[in-house]
Amino acid sequence: MSVTGRVDMMKNSSKNGVLYFAIEGFTGAIKNGVMSLASISILIACLLIMGSFLMVSENINSLLVDLENQNEIVVFIDEKLDEEKTNGVGERIKTLENVRSVEFVSKEQALEEWRANVPDSEKIIEGITVNPLRNSFRIFLVDLGEMEQTTKVLESFSEIVNIRGRLDVSQNLIRLKNVVTFVMICMFIVLAVISVFIIANTIRVAMFARRKEINIMKHVGATDWFIRWPFVFEGIFIGLFSGVIAFMLQVFLYTYIVDSVLSGIELVALLPLAYFLPWLALGFVLIGIIIGATSSVLSVRKYLYA
Repeated sequence: MSVTGRVDMMKNSSKNGVLYFAIEGFTGAIKNGVMSLASISILIACLLIMGSFLMVSENINSLLVDLENQNEIVVFIDEKLDEEKTNGVGERIKTLENVRSVEFVSKEQALEEWRANVPDSEKIIEGITVNPLRNSFRIFLVDLGEMEQTTKVLESFSEIVNIRGRLDVSQNLIRLKNVVTFVMICMFIVLAVISVFIIANTIRVAMFARRKEINIMKHVGATDWFIRWPFVFEGIFIGLFSGVIAFMLQVFLYTYIVDSVLSGIELVALLPLAYFLPWLALGFVLIGIIIGATSSVLSVRKYLYA
């Protein structure tokens, strides 16, 4: 569009200015070619790293929940206690803050379960006439992250002679989640800053290429924001393109990992893709647009007042 046309549009901007700004921004993003492509590539990398780490973190959370539901702390009770005192221990355990439920397992029940789960169990206990097992309680926790603290409280019970729990598994998973979260935040901040810098330079180059038109528009009375908006929309379109492309790549990568890489590993059950789709699509697009718009506003403001 010629400078005269832009001036006419300025006069009628209240009616169709937004459409003009959008068209100019879209056209600018296309015209900038290599610079726009560099901005989009960096922002895609930023979004993919953020999305991948979030997906890993959510899958670890899911695994922790499964462990909370399936894994338990087993405490073995002193065999000298009678039934009443044993029940009293169970009631005390139920009152602990991190305990979700408690299940009593008699030594007779434990022996039957052992026979059912251990191959050649009859040969092992052949000749043993007295049940060597103890009464126990299976304790299911509210928060697996608090297993260590709960275990320490249980150790203070004089009636409990032994405690068995997969504390190492829960601690390793929680450490992994914390590391993943920390790395995700650091990588996202670094790439977001790089994205802002590159997009800002892209807009600056576009403004420099049109500096004569901008000066003419200023002289005929165009407001700063009338000049800025096309470049702001250019940044928005760069962010939007990046978000959409990153979303499609993230879907492809996750589907490939689930269907091809981990399909034969039964121990690894990842969350379905449908679980991530709504917030992944919305998050990628919004973050892309916000980064693109912020970069444009900072660049345009600095250039106009330079």
